[in-house]
Amino acid sequence: MNSIKKSLLIIIILLLSISFVFAEENITNTTNQNMNNQSENSSNNNSNNFQNSSFITGFAVLEQNKSSNNTMQNNSPSNGTKNDNNTLTNNSLDTSSLQLQENISLLKVFPDFIKLGDAQINLQIENAGNTTFKNLEAVVTAAGFSTYEINTIDTLQQKEKGYFIVSGEFKKTGNLPLKIKIKDFIFYSNITVYDPFYVAIDIEKEKQKEEEKKKKLDELQSKIALLQTNFSQLEQQFDQKKNNDFDVSSISLQDLKTYIRNTQASLAVQDEKESNVNYVLAENEFAYQKGKIESAQEIKKSFKQTMIDNAILISTIVGGLVALITLVEILRRQKEKVHEKIKNINLKKETQIITNPVQENSEK
Repeated sequence: MNSIKKSLLIIIILLLSISFVFAEENITNTTNQNMNNQSENSSNNNSNNFQNSSFITGFAVLEQNKSSNNTMQNNSPSNGTKNDNNTLTNNSLDTSSLQLQENISLLKVFPDFIKLGDAQINLQIENAGNTTFKNLEAVVTAAGFSTYEINTIDTLQQKEKGYFIVSGEFKKTGNLPLKIKIKDFIFYSNITVYDPFYVAIDIEKEKQKEEEKKKKLDELQSKIALLQTNFSQLEQQFDQKKNNDFDVSSISLQDLKTYIRNTQASLAVQDEKESNVNYVLAENEFAYQKGKIESAQEIKKSFKQTMIDNAILISTIVGGLVALITLVEILRRQKEKVHEKIKNINLKKETQIITNPVQENSEK
C-alpha cells in the first residue's frame, strides 16, 4: 500500500514538472513574439515617418522651385520675344505637358520716341501659355508719367495677340523706363520723351514718313475689313454644307480667324511689317479653306441609313395604310350586313303575298 502511494506521488510530481516546463516555454514564446511585433511596428512607424517627412520636404521644394521660377518670370524684362521661364519650370519639375500654364509676352511698345505732354502708347501682347485670359488689364508707370485711360482686353486665347492703348501725359524728358504690369507679369521697356522746342528734329521728313506709313496701313485696314466680311460669308457657307450632310470633317476656320485677329492687332499698334505678314497668311488661308468648302462632297447614305433617317415618315405612311385598309374592311362588312337585311325584308314581303291568296281560297 505504501509502495502504491509512493508511486502515485512520484507520478504526480513528474506531471507537475512537465506542466511547468511547457508553461515556461509558452511564456518564452509569447514574450519573443511580442518583442518581434513591437520591433516590426517600430520599424513601420519609422518608415512611415520617413515617407511623410520626405513627402513634406518634396512638396516644400516643389513649392519653393515654383515660387522662385514664377518670381524670375514676373520680374524678367521683355525684349519683344516670348518668355520661356514656364518651359524651364516644367522641365525642372518634370510636370505633365497637359498642365495649364499662364504666360504673356510683351511683343512691342509703340512708339518708343514720343514728345512731351499728352501722348498715347500702344502695347502689343501675345498669350504664350495654354490657357485663355479674360478681362486683361494693364498698369503702366514711369517717372513723370500719369495715366488717363487704358482699355481692357475681354478675351485672349492661346497664341492670340492683343493690344492695350494707354493714354496719359509725360511731364519729364529723357530716356524713361516704363514698368508694365499685366496680371501677375511685369515687363520693362525704355521710351524716349523729347521736347519739340529744344530737340532738333526734321519734322517735315518725319511727317512725310508718317503719312506714307499711315496710307499703307489704311489700305491694309480696308483689305482686312473686306476679308473679315468674306470670312463671315464663308462661315455661313460652311454651316450650310454641314447641315446639308456634306463632308466638311477636314475643314477648320480657326487658323483663318486667328490670322485676321492678329492682323487687326498689328494694325492697332501700327506695326506695318507684322500686319502685312499676318494679312498674307490670312489671305492664303482664306483661299485654301474656301476651295475645300466649295469642293466638299455630299455624304452618300446607304439604304439602311436612309431607312433609319426616315423611320418616322415610313412609320406614319405604314400606319396610314393600315388605318385605310381597316376602314375599307369595316365598310365592306357593313355593306354586306345592309344587303343581308334588305334581302331578308324582300323575302318576307314575297312570302306574305304568296300566303294571302292561299288563305282566301281556303276560306271560299
